[in-house]
Amino acid sequence: MNLYCKYVESYLESVNMNRFKSIQSHFYSVLTVLVLFMSFVLAGYAQHTEKIGNRSFYVHVVKAKETIYGISRQYNVHQDTIYHYNPSAINGIKIDQILRFPVPVESITPVKHSIHIVEQGETLYGIAKKYQTTVKRLTELNPFVKNGLQPNQELVIPSDEEDKEISPIHEVNNEPNKEMMINKQEIQPVKIFDKCQTYRTEKKSFKIAFLLPFTTSGKLNTRIASEFFGGARVALDSIRAKGINLEIFVYDTKSKNDSDQVLDILLKPEMQYMDLIIGPLYSANLGLVADYASARNIPLVTPFSRLSSLLSGKPYLIKVTPDEQQVASRTIKYFKTFYPDANYILIDPGIKKDSLQHLYYQEALKTHISNDNSSVHSVRLTTAGGAISKIQKDKKNILIFPCSREITVKDYLAKLNNSIDKADISIVGTEDWLEFNNVEADYYENMNLHIPTVNYASYTDSASVSFIQQYQKIMKVDPGIYASKGYIVTLQMLQLLTSYGEKTCECLHQSLTTDAYYTFDRKSSSDGWYNQSIQMMVFRNYSYRFINY
Repeated sequence: MNLYCKYVESYLESVNMNRFKSIQSHFYSVLTVLVLFMSFVLAGYAQHTEKIGNRSFYVHVVKAKETIYGISRQYNVHQDTIYHYNPSAINGIKIDQILRFPVPVESITPVKHSIHIVEQGETLYGIAKKYQTTVKRLTELNPFVKNGLQPNQELVIPSDEEDKEISPIHEVNNEPNKEMMINKQEIQPVKIFDKCQTYRTEKKSFKIAFLLPFTTSGKLNTRIASEFFGGARVALDSIRAKGINLEIFVYDTKSKNDSDQVLDILLKPEMQYMDLIIGPLYSANLGLVADYASARNIPLVTPFSRLSSLLSGKPYLIKVTPDEQQVASRTIKYFKTFYPDANYILIDPGIKKDSLQHLYYQEALKTHISNDNSSVHSVRLTTAGGAISKIQKDKKNILIFPCSREITVKDYLAKLNNSIDKADISIVGTEDWLEFNNVEADYYENMNLHIPTVNYASYTDSASVSFIQQYQKIMKVDPGIYASKGYIVTLQMLQLLTSYGEKTCECLHQSLTTDAYYTFDRKSSSDGWYNQSIQMMVFRNYSYRFINY
């Protein structure tokens, strides 16, 4: 019996062992098949890389039904990063298309920074471009610049080593360098078209973009933007009435130093198809938009910026507001045209705020008036006697008084008024004088006041009366100076655009009408255009009349 039991136990053990070996063999067979299958599947998703310069780049071959979103998730990178390094992907991807984009860097080695001292007239974009970095990076290192740049501020500048590590992608969150995305194209000079007088475009439909700060925290800038666009709407209606189709795109640039908002606007697909861009209001982001526009041959009009330095290397940038130096030069040219033998007396108000404008008038007199010292005089404000002693009874006398302080102007004009007798005098003030409330109108009348202006316009001619009526109809309020500027800028630029089309920036020197507010010139074919005209406000019969010059 015991022998039988042992035999049974031995038989069962052999049966179980054979079954186990059979199951084990089957398991390994299935596992092998699974491994081979997964290897085959994952082969299609293998993350191949190659070295380009000092960076490692993923190389991905697009397969059927793949999307940029799916690829970005597969490699754990931002979609915009893929678009940045593969611009053609913006229009869609195709099977077997090769995409290259950088492998994210895990960490950044601490580096030293340098310091930049802000100079008068510099912009954040200009400084970023100078040091080959980005506005965003400068803002990260210098948060106070969000309140605007001031002369003599110290800015921390990222070193070259740091830029190599973080550019063109910020490695912390894999966001692309948007500035590089919009400015990849090369800017070409714009040559003058020699047939502007007879050429007219056949195009009848245009796309216009307005970049204005409608929701900024500053109430004044919001009002400027709203009034300016209100005036522009009247001009748009005027052009449409001629059978021209205008497609208008309005974008809110928000706060003064919100470069990210402006970059996001420029990255919108429709922006590259614009025929004209008007804005932005702030000079801080103007260089960025100007590079974008010039690289794509789109005329860009800056309605308020007075910085002439921004025109360099931007042939499609159009500046309609002359800077103070240009105003001084044009003013002296105006008087030289109408009074070639005049006697000039430049009065120094001794006020720091006005010192630069006084200097510009000094330079303009040296440039445009002969070196005959008997016809150009400089005097200090101390007493009215200094200017009076230089007045010549047998000549036209031009007294230039660049002073922004009302009480000083009032007192000085009172002394002059009592001493000029019957001399032929024209006194030149500044736009600040238009805001004065306590200066006697008799002084202005007796001294034939002239105010060179760039922001005011006549409200008495028939065209202006029509504009006022249309503005009141649309906006339900009377227009201010910014509404007038919006109307004039938009109307004249659209008249040029609808006449010359894609050759607008080649024909800006050509005036379409004799009463055009702006006449444009430039330093070279590689630089932008600037308006050299001013409106001279002349006080006669106790009211102002306007002369475009």
